Amino acid sequence: MPCTSAYNQRRWPRPSPGSTLHVCRILILLSVLILQFPSQSTWGQPDTARNPDSIESRHEPHRTWTDIVELPGARELYATTLDGYRIRLLVFNSATEKRPLLLLLPDIFHPAPEPLLPLIRQLGQEFHVVLLIPRGDPPVDRNVFGDYRPSRQLTTDLHRAEKYYQDYRTALTTLREYRAELHLQTSGTCALAGNFHSNLLLHGHVDGLDCVVLLSPNQPFYNTLLPATEDDSEQNNIESAETGNPTPAPLREVMRFRNAAAPVSRDLPVLLITGYYYSYEVGKLHAALPRSEMIVRAQAGVGFSMLHRKPDLIPEIIRFVRAHTG
Repeated sequence: MPCTSAYNQRRWPRPSPGSTLHVCRILILLSVLILQFPSQSTWGQPDTARNPDSIESRHEPHRTWTDIVELPGARELYATTLDGYRIRLLVFNSATEKRPLLLLLPDIFHPAPEPLLPLIRQLGQEFHVVLLIPRGDPPVDRNVFGDYRPSRQLTTDLHRAEKYYQDYRTALTTLREYRAELHLQTSGTCALAGNFHSNLLLHGHVDGLDCVVLLSPNQPFYNTLLPATEDDSEQNNIESAETGNPTPAPLREVMRFRNAAAPVSRDLPVLLITGYYYSYEVGKLHAALPRSEMIVRAQAGVGFSMLHRKPDLIPEIIRFVRAHTG
């Protein structure tokens, strides 16, 4: 009779292939594999499988704009914000004559500036183009499948979003101070903002901008309302007192979006470009801004990818900027 140890005699029974324990082990192993190897979607491009106009995008969180080599043909400029962050500007001025200046605020999750080169070359025929490389990516949320998605908490928290306004203001101030060295003779300044910065610009005002082009602003961001101004509250009370009735719901809804967009300046020309998915909400914003224009394109995507999918939007942007920059 073979000799067996006490351990082998008391060892745990091996689970059968059909047992619950065996199935649980397989599920745990599959979950670990999914988290270790997320889907191979293009970094920085929207996940358009279900909604082509969705803001959701997947990206590699460990890479930042500061890791990307500078674009060829650009003049590099650095400046320091009030909170000590060093912003980076790439200036493209292909001509010395007086032209409008177009400040590009790219999608925060864009993988690299290289895909913007064709756009910069095309816009550079009409404008002085400056690319502002933003500070690091905002906080992101990771779902159970390992996909990274932009956190909406940053733009709904105005205190946390203020640091980006420091970038905008510092960039414009620096360009004014160094315009002689950079040979920038400008007839006006307009910002062309990707999806993330489009939503930030709806919350505040930046001095020095003559117009703003917002690519795919979306309702979840600007639906977080700012306090109504005293003039709005007083006017609302007067209208209610005159009619004897509370403000109707449709009017209240329009006033909500008007108040949310107030810091952008109701007198600032704004071009809103969106897909059909958010066209209803963006339409309310368009109605609230008296000097705004709105363009809707089917299957347009989000952010700067819209200009690659729908090249006919670029002449519209050129027309709008020229009309409002003298």
